[in-house]
Amino acid sequence: METQVVMDADLKKVCEFMQRNIAADRLVSVAENLGAMAPILWGRYGRCILTPLLIETKKPDAIPKL
Repeated sequence: METQVVMDADLKKVCEFMQRNIAADRLVSVAENLGAMAPILWGRYGRCILTPLLIETKKPDAIPKL
């Protein structure tokens, strides 16, 4: 069985931007505070359902016979 972890595309863009532009020792604090401030900054916009991480498990097509 093969397992794959897939990150939401928009969330991935934000994470990549943050990693390129924010010092490593500040990333967690910035992300936590951004999450707390998000409703204040962008609360007037609608929200969509977001699945941040999706774990996909693929079953083999066929089971080999012994």
